[in-house]
Amino acid sequence: MDISIITVTWNNEAHIAKQLKSVRTHLAGFSFEQFVVDNASADKSAEIAKQHGAIVIKNTENRGFAAANNEAFAKAKGKYVLFLNPDMELKSSLEPFITMMSQEKNIAIMSGKLVDELGNQLQEALPRRQPGIWEMIMWLLKLQRIFPALHNRHRYAGADFTKAQDVESVRGSFMLVRKSFLDQLGFAFDPRYFIWFEDLDLCREAMKRNLRVVYDPSVQAIDMVGQSFAKRKKHWRGAMFTRSMLTYAKKWEPAYKWIWIALLRPFSILLSAIGG
Repeated sequence: MDISIITVTWNNEAHIAKQLKSVRTHLAGFSFEQFVVDNASADKSAEIAKQHGAIVIKNTENRGFAAANNEAFAKAKGKYVLFLNPDMELKSSLEPFITMMSQEKNIAIMSGKLVDELGNQLQEALPRRQPGIWEMIMWLLKLQRIFPALHNRHRYAGADFTKAQDVESVRGSFMLVRKSFLDQLGFAFDPRYFIWFEDLDLCREAMKRNLRVVYDPSVQAIDMVGQSFAKRKKHWRGAMFTRSMLTYAKKWEPAYKWIWIALLRPFSILLSAIGG
């Protein structure tokens, strides 16, 4: 088996069929299996996925992004695992990824160019550097909205993303990962995360092992950007984002740094509830 595709759904009946069709179209030259893990959708997401030939795992509760991916990963047989959100559509073959990863064994993760429905590159979906503690504090206080330049390091300001290159992180909505690397970890995404930061964490796990994370714009996908999140209330989004931020900080930073995230988190949740 070449590729195991894992998709986590939560009320995505409007998009999942297009995603599944795009997979069949652009992975026609590979042997693959596609898992759809449904996190207790109230719509017909699971039924539509089953009609289109996916292997459906239906949860009775929303277990979160990391746990749901891990359910399917436990059954995956592919040499590579493609994590692909339900509101994505592949626009090109993964052959450049497979070729590069088969030749360069130190590449653990690859992702490509994410575009809108008109083909315009999504600036919010570009690769990012791993955040430092001050950047996380900036996010908690939402200072980047007042001083956008504070975001320059994290956003790779000035980088030329028309070329393939090594980066520090790519989005978990569309990433091809070497399964042998995930087998070493024992999970697809660290189960301590419910949603958010799990993709940053996985890329950091790769870097910790001197493995590469590579961005290659020759492979493209449409990204509808957070259709499920849009259905959630601002307070919930703020609470979950900051909870995952604290989990990430505790894992990768010493206590004298992550304690600031814990102290500022309640204030940040309040800001999210008020202004988004």
